[in-house]
Amino acid sequence: MTWNRVSFALLIAVALVVTPGLGQAADYHHVHITSSSPAKGVEWYSDYMGCEPLADRDDAASCDGVELVFVPQSTSGGSQGTGINHIGFSVADLDARMAELEAVGVQGTGVRLQRNDDGSIVRDIPGLFKIAFIFDPWGTRIELVEDEDYLGFHHVHLSATDPAATLAFYRDVMGGKEASLRGRIDGLLFDDMWLLASQHPEGTTPAGTQGRAIDHIAFMVDNLDTETSTLRQAGVRFQEEPIVPENARTQAKRAFVLGPDNVRIAVVEVGFAGVAMDLAPVVDADLGPYDVPRTSWGEPNLQGLWRGDISHGIPLERPDDIDVAELTPEEAVARREGGTLGGIWGYDREWRDTALGFATKAVSTQVAMVTDPPDGRIPALTPAGERLHVARGAPPPNNILAGGREPDPSTPSPPAP
Repeated sequence: MTWNRVSFALLIAVALVVTPGLGQAADYHHVHITSSSPAKGVEWYSDYMGCEPLADRDDAASCDGVELVFVPQSTSGGSQGTGINHIGFSVADLDARMAELEAVGVQGTGVRLQRNDDGSIVRDIPGLFKIAFIFDPWGTRIELVEDEDYLGFHHVHLSATDPAATLAFYRDVMGGKEASLRGRIDGLLFDDMWLLASQHPEGTTPAGTQGRAIDHIAFMVDNLDTETSTLRQAGVRFQEEPIVPENARTQAKRAFVLGPDNVRIAVVEVGFAGVAMDLAPVVDADLGPYDVPRTSWGEPNLQGLWRGDISHGIPLERPDDIDVAELTPEEAVARREGGTLGGIWGYDREWRDTALGFATKAVSTQVAMVTDPPDGRIPALTPAGERLHVARGAPPPNNILAGGREPDPSTPSPPAP
């Protein structure tokens, strides 16, 4: 089978395309990653992975010759645990790089560090090199390594039920060149990019990649119609027949096939430049007056789950040891750092408050979520409320919603529904 270009596309939203000749290593072209916002994806990988925005695209960045293309779609989970576990970048000084990432990880950057059991973030593998792991804001696991021989975009790492058979597939079907990374890890080279495979945990099966942070990898050929029959003869399963996708930027075709462990693989023709997305905001016409939902006693109905980037760390009720209506800014910061952000090894700080852009505003000085009654406490159940509670099959109330407190006769209650 003759391959002119091979491209690995990781739909994290990253797509990677490479270009090999028959039996030769490939040059990558792009990696496909799924993200909530292509612009944010380009910005994040430019800021923290050293990539550069493409001049003629608003959804792609170049990482040392490997293009990352970001697709705006929701994901059903991160890359870890799927057949494509992570992607890798190599830097000259890993300790310095991780120190930089750790320093910005609490500033709303979406940089989440993966710490080792002892709390460290860098591990030195004897005979190999130093390694560390982070996650991007959309759940893509990224390995950073200190491999001076291959700086920049370094590898795609598969998690396989049979690593040897998996590598044989990509060698025989996609033209990867057998090689050994530092004499320690067997893999394939596509030009300067490594394709590695490790054993998936015994007794489990890798999750399929479709719909996950890394949706697929992709390879490029001269003529997809010509190569389709060759792929079928090799026993490759087609998931989508060769077509020119709707809104494609060029007339080059694309097909989807399935590799080992249900890894989704795109096969595209030379000249394929992705699909244009209409990212303009939707502006609705006149929707008419809005009817505010109300409770049975006429108040606005605010029932539901509410989240906000300044609300983390605020308790539902006013704590017993606080007798003020509002905290000072210093007290609010101390509460946030000592409470919500005080998880083991700063886990909450690096995940909850960065990955989705939290902590981008001033810390709230609000004492509790409950602001009325003025004491910041949920009122005790009325007798009628207790009867309804029991009638619904719940355990004896004991004023559960009020923390076991007796009703305050001075506090009016809404009428029973």
